[in-house]
Amino acid sequence: MPYMKEKSERTQCFRLFFCKWEDTPYMKKSVYRLAASISLLFAAFMLAGFAPQDDAARDMEELSRALLHDDAAGMKKFGYDREKLRRKKLEDFTRSIEVAAIGVTSFTEDLIRPVYEALYEAAGKCEPKGRILSKEDGRATVEISFKAIDCKKIDAREVVGGVIKSGDNRFKERKTRENFMKRYEKALRELEPSELRHFRVNCVYDSEKGVWVPENSGEFLMNLFNFATGSLIESDPAESIKMLSAAWLRQDWESVRKASWGNLMGTEEVDLHGVVAKSFSEMYKRGFDGGLSDGQARMLSEATLKAMGRVDIQTRTLRQEGTKAQVEITVETIDPFPRNELLEARKRIPPGASKKEVLGMFVAEVIDRLEHAKPSGKKTISVECVYYGIQRTWIPVGMENFLKTLLALPVSR
Repeated sequence: MPYMKEKSERTQCFRLFFCKWEDTPYMKKSVYRLAASISLLFAAFMLAGFAPQDDAARDMEELSRALLHDDAAGMKKFGYDREKLRRKKLEDFTRSIEVAAIGVTSFTEDLIRPVYEALYEAAGKCEPKGRILSKEDGRATVEISFKAIDCKKIDAREVVGGVIKSGDNRFKERKTRENFMKRYEKALRELEPSELRHFRVNCVYDSEKGVWVPENSGEFLMNLFNFATGSLIESDPAESIKMLSAAWLRQDWESVRKASWGNLMGTEEVDLHGVVAKSFSEMYKRGFDGGLSDGQARMLSEATLKAMGRVDIQTRTLRQEGTKAQVEITVETIDPFPRNELLEARKRIPPGASKKEVLGMFVAEVIDRLEHAKPSGKKTISVECVYYGIQRTWIPVGMENFLKTLLALPVSR
C-alpha cells in the first residue's frame, strides 16, 4: 500500500502543477495559437483536398459548349460576356478576311458578317467532351475533344465559279464580291463536323464562382475556336513563307496552291511557268525600249526563270503574335554581268557595229551567263504575314507586292 500511496501523491502533485501552468497567460496564448493553426491548416486542407476535382472536366466541357453554341447564360456562369466576345471575334475575322481572302481589301463588313455568322454556326455543331488528365491542389489539366469542321472540304469550284465566269479575278466589282461571299457563306453552312480534334487546357478552381475556369483564358478561347473552325495554327510562319517563295521561284502551280489559298484558287491546272515567262518577256521589252524582238525577250525570260530555279532560299521568323508574324527571307542572287566583266565585254564589240547588232551580242551573252552562272550573293527582305486558317498556312500581307519584290531578287545586283 505504501506504493499506491506514493503514486497517488505523485499524481496529485502533477495535477496541481499542470493546473497551475494551464492557468498562466502563456498557456492560454499557446492553446489559442495551436487552435488557430489547426483551423487554418484544416481550411487549407478543405480547399485543396476537397475542391471538386472531378468537376473540372465537366465545367470545361460545359464552358466549351456554351462558347461554341453561343449560349449567353452559360458563358456568364464562367464570367464571359457574350456581346464582347462576339464583337472581338468579328473584328478578328474581318481583319483576316481583308488580308487573307484573295488579298483584296475591299470586302466591307456587310459582306463579311454573314460569312462570319456561317463559320461560327458551323462550329456550333461541334459537341465538346472533357476528360481529366491530371489534378492536384486546386489545379487540373483537362483534355477537350470533339469532331470539328474541315474547311478543306469546301467545293472550291462552286465557290469561285462565279468569279471565274465573270472574269473579274481581282474582285473590282461589288457584284463579284457579293457573289463570291454568298457562295462561300453557303458552303460554310453546309459543313458538318468530321475531323477529330483535341487540345489540353490547364484550369484552376474559382471559389467565388464555384466553378473551374481556364488558367489562361485568352489561350483557351483561341484554341477552342481555332480547333472548331479548322483554323488551328499548325504551321511555322518561316516554313510556310519558304514553301510559298520556292513555289513561285520554281513556277510550281500545285505547290503555290498548297502554300497559299488552296482550293479557293480553283482546281484547274495553271501554266504558271508560262504566265511568269510572259510577264518577264514584257518587262524586258519595256526595259530595252522595244529594242528586243519577241524571240530575244522570250529567250531572255526563259534563261532568267531557269536561273531563279537554282537559287537557295532561307527564312526565319522574326516575330509571331497570335495570327500575325514577320518573316525574314534571304535569297541567293545571280549577277549575269559583273561590272568588271561588262567592261571587258564592251571591248569585244566590233568597230562600226550597229545598235541592233550590239544588242543581239549582249542578249546572247547574258543568256549564256544566266544558264551557267552560279549564285554569287544574297539579298534579304522581311515580310508581314497572317495565318490563313482555312488552308492552315501563313501568307504574306499584300500578296501582289510581295511577289513583285520576290521575283526581282534572284537576278539582280
